[in-house]
Amino acid sequence: MMKIVKRGLIWAFALFSAIMTFLSESIFSNCCIVNKEIIEKRKYFSWIDVEATNITIMKVLVFVGLAVTAIFFSCVYSQIRKKTIKGNNYSIVVEYGDLLKKKNGQRLINFDECFTTTVGTGTADIKKDSVCGQYLIQNPNLNVQALIAASGVKPCRRKSKYNKSTCYEPGTIVANGDDLLMAFTRLESNGKSMKFTVEEYLKCLSLLWEEIDNNYNNKDVYIPVLGSGITRFENGVSQSIPKQELVDLMISSYKLSLHKLKNTLHIVCRKSDDFSMDKIS
Repeated sequence: MMKIVKRGLIWAFALFSAIMTFLSESIFSNCCIVNKEIIEKRKYFSWIDVEATNITIMKVLVFVGLAVTAIFFSCVYSQIRKKTIKGNNYSIVVEYGDLLKKKNGQRLINFDECFTTTVGTGTADIKKDSVCGQYLIQNPNLNVQALIAASGVKPCRRKSKYNKSTCYEPGTIVANGDDLLMAFTRLESNGKSMKFTVEEYLKCLSLLWEEIDNNYNNKDVYIPVLGSGITRFENGVSQSIPKQELVDLMISSYKLSLHKLKNTLHIVCRKSDDFSMDKIS
């Protein structure tokens, strides 16, 4: 709410400054809020400049009016940028925003199955413009292997196709304070992300909801749209599933899961051509 009010006040101040730049203060001089005759009869207030006082009061009233209006439209703007879905035992908010700017809850950061932490342009590197890449840049001293060792999370029996590395089941979470680091994309032998079938994707989500429940700190949880970007899907023929369908799959999976939060699950989206709040099923 404070963010909405702050944005409204910024809009109001900008509009008020523009109005005062192009309009003369003289337009307020004819307004009679403080009566000159009454002031002159009160010797203790005879020093007051009535015209200047009326102008100041009118400026304050105009700003207050603009602020109330701007905060109202700020609220409307916020509602347009998100959609709330509620059931008997769950609450989901789909919203536009930057996941890494969410501070009042737990954030899910998706890695590959090996929890790679190298940011670069190589095939197996984490791309710097991804959520994971930005998170690693902001946390240069992050030691995921130490977190894994401390948490007791068990790796898969199988090895990753990439360099036969130790890997973790997609959906597995390692907590770093309020940040939930998740193993997600499986890797090919050349380091590229392996194709998911829809069944494998839903299996990952099922484990994810359980893992979030196990690491839940009684706060709202913010997660990205999983599977968008470089993750590919396979349904007989290789194809990419639009973000719109990914969001619908995530919502449906969470509704059906036995592991739900007391607080709200937030799905944080980046604006794109293949997604619209109005088309959420």
